[in-house]
Amino acid sequence: MAIEGVEAAFTGTIEKLTGEIDTAGVTKAGKEAGATEAKTAHDAAEAKRQECIASLKASQASQEEKEKSLVVAEKTEDSKAKAANRALKDNAQEQRGLDHAKSSLAYFQFLVDRTTPPPPPVEEAPVEAVAAAV
Repeated sequence: MAIEGVEAAFTGTIEKLTGEIDTAGVTKAGKEAGATEAKTAHDAAEAKRQECIASLKASQASQEEKEKSLVVAEKTEDSKAKAANRALKDNAQEQRGLDHAKSSLAYFQFLVDRTTPPPPPVEEAPVEAVAAAV
């Protein structure tokens, strides 16, 4: 009975292994197809990775160029802001001069247009007479 049990176990194992050997060709073909698919997927992923690396390097180079142009633009903006401030100051100064000139012109125009005669000039004592009196 013990021998029959061991024999049944061995027989079952042998049948199982025989079944695996019989289907080994199919299993091998399936695994080779899976390996080929995996290799194809790996190659595609590697190509995409290399493409992404190249794109990253191009983007970094573009970023460096844009940062340099930003620095130049900031310097230009600063110089233009200073020039604008100087122009505003010059404009304000010239406006004050223009306002003063307009005021002087208005006083002169008033004097030209007045209808009353001017007061008689005040006579000053000669300087020699004042010096002799002293």
